[in-house]
Amino acid sequence: MSTTNTHTQAVITIQNIFMDIIKSENTIPLQFGSILKDLRKDYHRIAGSFIDAWAYQSLCNLAKRKKNPFGLLRVKAGKRLDLYDFLLFFKFQKDKREQPVYVDSKATSLDIKTSGKNPNLVSFGKIRNFFSKNPNQIYVITSFKHSLLEEGIIVKNVETFELKDLASSDIVYNKRLNQLQLRDIFSIKLEPRSASDFIKLIDEKFIKSRGLKEWKEEVGRFN
Repeated sequence: MSTTNTHTQAVITIQNIFMDIIKSENTIPLQFGSILKDLRKDYHRIAGSFIDAWAYQSLCNLAKRKKNPFGLLRVKAGKRLDLYDFLLFFKFQKDKREQPVYVDSKATSLDIKTSGKNPNLVSFGKIRNFFSKNPNQIYVITSFKHSLLEEGIIVKNVETFELKDLASSDIVYNKRLNQLQLRDIFSIKLEPRSASDFIKLIDEKFIKSRGLKEWKEEVGRFN
């Protein structure tokens, strides 16, 4: 299997895993009682943590099934400052070693009109270093769309794509936070590219915003 096919298989497999989960168990029970009405405006600020926990538990349960149809071997949860929320290990081919796939989980409310605008993706310096060290690594964004009902948080949809394949117009560099952001999570376009082309793209965005001197300093932090 070629590198390109492995990346494609990783994206499709993760998409299928979560679509399968959503079909059978997409409710995260919450009992807020009388505070539900007051919480409704701001629940999205904490919903991501609940969805991450739900997704992690679901992935672990799947990995425990040794003959699961997705070839998921094991799951590792990311720590607070890690680049990823989950690190998944797949066995795509019998004669090949396990394939790690880094997953960044994004949760977006369907109940709030402004939700999904300019969400943070990842630190510029960290993701640049990540792909510089190994351009074949697979870094996937999994976007969960959810609503709040009386029974809890309902995960209604999921979309999976590679970070490096986001259209140039969809990637925003935030100078203040030194973060890459997604312009609108509800309107995603893809432009498949290599890791080196992705690095070139985000370098251009950084330099346009902060200049060549600061770019050299930022890149030097990871050398």
